[in-house]
Amino acid sequence: MYGDDFTVLGAEEQLDWFRKRIKPRYEVEFKARLGVEEQDDRSVFLLNRTIQWDANGISYEADQRHMEIILRDLGLSEQTNTTPIPYIRQTVEQVESPGPELERGAATMYRAIVARGNYLSQDRSHIRYAVKELSRSMSQPTEGDLNRLKRLGNIQWDTLGWSSILVHNLELSFRGLGGHRLCRVSQDQAIN
Repeated sequence: MYGDDFTVLGAEEQLDWFRKRIKPRYEVEFKARLGVEEQDDRSVFLLNRTIQWDANGISYEADQRHMEIILRDLGLSEQTNTTPIPYIRQTVEQVESPGPELERGAATMYRAIVARGNYLSQDRSHIRYAVKELSRSMSQPTEGDLNRLKRLGNIQWDTLGWSSILVHNLELSFRGLGGHRLCRVSQDQAIN
């Protein structure tokens, strides 16, 4: 059996129990135990993400190499004119006349960049819709699709450095039709 990069959530006793039970049966490497205790680690690099625990909670950030590779493969630089909007819907004319299909090498590059964008979109919701729409053309990408992909490359890449934060022990106040309610968010519930 082969498994890769398991992440386990639990109290200290539960984590100790899991470690004790799995180690005799499998060859295991333990990378880190994040937590608030003095002996706990504060950060770990896992699944190409940097995960950190601090006073605000747990934050994670996608590997910046992916955005650098997208820029390189599209022939763009960080000094290129940027846009805050990664995708604009196609017009009826663009849908009806998408332009010529990309040659084999360019189509392969298109697919690789979109796949990389798909990986990044797991953590960066502001590119998720654009990547989903670009993925629709992966079987037969056209010149128009490549131009839309370049728009994704022209987004403000510095925003990709933002970390997603999982906040623990936070109190939120909600007002709605049912009146005022206080909601306590526990340590294992995520807020993006």
